[in-house]
Amino acid sequence: MDAKTGEEGGEAPKGDETLPVSKLSSVLNVPQSDKSSSTRSSCSISSKDMIFRADKIDLKCLDVQLERHLSRAWSSNVLETPNSQKPKEVWEIDVSKLVIRYLVAQGTYGTVYRGTYDGKDVAVKLLDWGEDGMSTVAETAALRASFKQEVSVWHKLDHPNVTKFVGASMGTSELKIPSKNPSEGYTKLPSRACCVLVEFVPGGTLKNFLYKNRKKKLAFRVVIELALDLSRGLSYLHSEKIVHRDVKAENMLLDYQRTLKIADFGVARVEAQNPRDMTGETGTLGYMAPEVLDGKPYNRKCDVYSFGICLWEIYCCDLPYTNLSFAEVSYAVVRQNLRPEIPRCCPSSLASIMKKCWDANPEKRPNMDEVVRLLEAIDTSKGGGMIPEDHAGVEPIKANDLLRNAESPELPDWVKFPGKESGEGKVKDDDFVPPSVSYWIENQKIHDRDVDIKSIVNDIVESDVDKISRILKKQFTSPGLVVRALDVCDVDVSESLVEQVLRRFSCEWIAAFGFFKWAELQKGTTHSADLYNLMVDNLGKTKKFDIMWELVEEMKKLKGYITLDTVTKIMRRLAKASKYEDAIEAFETMELLGVDKDITAMNRLMDTLVKEGSVEHAERVYLKYKEHIPPTSQTYNVLVHGWCKTRQIDKAKRTIEEMKNHGFGPDSVTYTCFIEAYGRDKDFRKVNDTLEEMQKNGCRPSVVTYTIIMKALSRAKEISKAMEVYEKMKENNCSPDTSFYNVFIDALSKAGRLNDSDAVFEDMSKQGITPDVSTYNTLIFVAAQNLQEEKALSLLLKMEESQCKPDLNTYAPLLKMCCRLKRMKVLSFLLSHMFNNNVGLDLGTYSLLVSRLCRNGKVDRACSFFEEMVLKGFVPMDCTYELLVEQLKKTGMNKEQQQIEEAMSRAKQPGFGHSSTRYSKIQE
Repeated sequence: MDAKTGEEGGEAPKGDETLPVSKLSSVLNVPQSDKSSSTRSSCSISSKDMIFRADKIDLKCLDVQLERHLSRAWSSNVLETPNSQKPKEVWEIDVSKLVIRYLVAQGTYGTVYRGTYDGKDVAVKLLDWGEDGMSTVAETAALRASFKQEVSVWHKLDHPNVTKFVGASMGTSELKIPSKNPSEGYTKLPSRACCVLVEFVPGGTLKNFLYKNRKKKLAFRVVIELALDLSRGLSYLHSEKIVHRDVKAENMLLDYQRTLKIADFGVARVEAQNPRDMTGETGTLGYMAPEVLDGKPYNRKCDVYSFGICLWEIYCCDLPYTNLSFAEVSYAVVRQNLRPEIPRCCPSSLASIMKKCWDANPEKRPNMDEVVRLLEAIDTSKGGGMIPEDHAGVEPIKANDLLRNAESPELPDWVKFPGKESGEGKVKDDDFVPPSVSYWIENQKIHDRDVDIKSIVNDIVESDVDKISRILKKQFTSPGLVVRALDVCDVDVSESLVEQVLRRFSCEWIAAFGFFKWAELQKGTTHSADLYNLMVDNLGKTKKFDIMWELVEEMKKLKGYITLDTVTKIMRRLAKASKYEDAIEAFETMELLGVDKDITAMNRLMDTLVKEGSVEHAERVYLKYKEHIPPTSQTYNVLVHGWCKTRQIDKAKRTIEEMKNHGFGPDSVTYTCFIEAYGRDKDFRKVNDTLEEMQKNGCRPSVVTYTIIMKALSRAKEISKAMEVYEKMKENNCSPDTSFYNVFIDALSKAGRLNDSDAVFEDMSKQGITPDVSTYNTLIFVAAQNLQEEKALSLLLKMEESQCKPDLNTYAPLLKMCCRLKRMKVLSFLLSHMFNNNVGLDLGTYSLLVSRLCRNGKVDRACSFFEEMVLKGFVPMDCTYELLVEQLKKTGMNKEQQQIEEAMSRAKQPGFGHSSTRYSKIQE
């Protein structure tokens, strides 16, 4: 029960006039009426079974008395066995790893500090109750056993929506405690003192967050996000057989990104196998289920009831039953089915969940995993709720709001205390580096230092690649200027050197092409066909198609340089730029380049057109050439895939009929195309029907088939069914490959089973399957999305150690994460790391950096990236430009705004960054 909500006196509820108290409360000296005393004396009732009238309980004394009893238990234990060697519990901390940094608040029975434990940010609660009121041996043993059970349970929990309990210690005299007066240095606590460590969650309680937004209310999207966080956390606890028993807004914490974490496990219990074993009044008035208030046996469904009240509270930004007394609420909830009034404007989908959760019959309430599914099914894209989302205000969680509360909200009930704010600290976000990867980051090449620490030799002698890169990083307006700038560079030009530089500057065509021609002049011989193909691909990638074709004409003069691979690269780059007709023309004229126009080339063209979004063009190619170039089953599968991809199932089925007319039957690939289409539409009945038809016709599902099914189920939030796919694979003797594991890991991550996804990742190598770049990209994406920066960066380090080359998809979520967290030093490191791994910044990456930095208050950095983007020949997207200019206007940065407008004006000029005359200058 919450002392803040109880009242002394008041009329007792009629009917069942007594209410049982919780297990912990039953040992307290609660004042009772004479009637209760006489009843106790006349009956043989133990303190455990004792019951009290609810309206006679002195609620205001409960917290104080509980503190005293805990102090007796711990002080007694410490004093009775000062020299005994006790076995260490799994949750006990190593005090030598704890560093206490500064005081946060102080109360009567304890003090909260902010500190670090083994490199992690923690809140440290120190308890020193003194020697007053020694407990009996039996009482001490009971309380100590209860405490150990609770912290042991909490210690094992691991979920992004559950506050992490770090550990505890009994007897912490070795700690150095900062004195109130800095000049006095450090002090020590007596050996009887105890400390509790929890994850530091800086955003305060959900209750405070809702109070701040009580006038404007929350956007409907935000309501659902918070509700999902809470429901997923409770679902996890219930899956671990933990009943929280005190679910309320005050026991929920928010981090900077508004991720909700369940805290306060002071009254949580492992769920009993027999529901009748769980009785006793626990929780907070207003959130307590009827069966708990009525003293009946209960189970995890009491948490579901409390969640329903919390959901109403999140939606309304208000407290339930504010005008009713303890007795009135207890009676009305149990006897009159009293529930909070749902506003008329509340969406029916959300109102329905509230009503289901707070149903009077526990058996009719849904399980929390079902609540998760119901919330996930709600469409928030169109807004809704109390007021439209574009007008709904959400008070942001600010760094300087840390610890504004009178008490540290992340500490459990049995260590809370009243106190005043003593101070607050804040690490500058720009310079922050996660401790576990700080050495690696600090010893990499940072943007403002031209130092490459690789070995003792490389500390003295700069490598050839770095010499060239240092020159090419300067801005040039034409490839000719690049050639002239490189003339002073004394390096040994080799095949591997040229390849590395071309890959490093693949997104900067002026630097790459200028170097390409300069290197050829230095060697005095023609580059290999592979290097020419790489340069052709780079020019196509940057959409410099006129220069690309001129280079192809040059290759035409070199015997054997143009192959089917060359033409395939050209067709893919043209199709990717939506130049479908040009891609088809490249195929039709390929014989002029000395390459045969056969079925392999046609299939590659059709596959390229389908993948780049035009199955219609692919069909035209098929119809035009099917009489001259006999199609294969792959030809028809490409078309089937294209029609299924665009949800034109009837045309896909007609293609199968034509396929049969030409003597080809549908194979595993054909059926898999239909399965992918049905899965995308979440029509799993048709998925199963197709699987049955497939096996009936003698086609065994391949690992690709199972991978696509698992991916579809995962996207549809059918996580449990997605897990069953793996079992089905094993039954059919189909071995998983890397792609399957990637989807498997992604599915587990989306379900919040992060430990399981990590375990699957570790298991891959044991199964003889090497993680590839997609595997790491999946894990990094999940970690970065959840703002687990240490984990995300550690995975990048692991990629480096395992010699797995990262790509642009590796870095994109990391860059986004750094912008959100304002980690400018780590951002600079990542850009340097990209460069050293030959991953260039393309238009999309620059756009990401500019937009994300703008939204997170780093407008000056956004301006520098915008100008760099233009200098490298990219034309910024209008939305990127407009966002930046809008932010500059808001911040009054008029000079910078003018510079950005001038840069955009240059980029909009005809022929910007795209002139074939520059190629002619190099030829001269």
